[in-house]
Amino acid sequence: MKPKDLIMNTPINELFKYKANETTLIHVIKISDGTVTTLDAGTWVVCLHYGNSFQKDENTIVMQGSTYSKADKDQLSIFLNKKLVTHD
Repeated sequence: MKPKDLIMNTPINELFKYKANETTLIHVIKISDGTVTTLDAGTWVVCLHYGNSFQKDENTIVMQGSTYSKADKDQLSIFLNKKLVTHD
């Protein structure tokens, strides 16, 4: 996969690889020159949404994300209708 394929010309379902026996890799693209840096999370997780992500300084990116870390379960099962509840 080429760096540009991470953000364009590739269907989103082809960008995700479910490898629960491996650690999660996060690819950071430097906008100014297109270089890609890969960070290893050290554990397997699925991040369903990143929020409050920002560049603190030249060498620091802060990312906050909701993650799912049960590799032996279907991480998308939390969205099944039978699991939706209403709280008053």
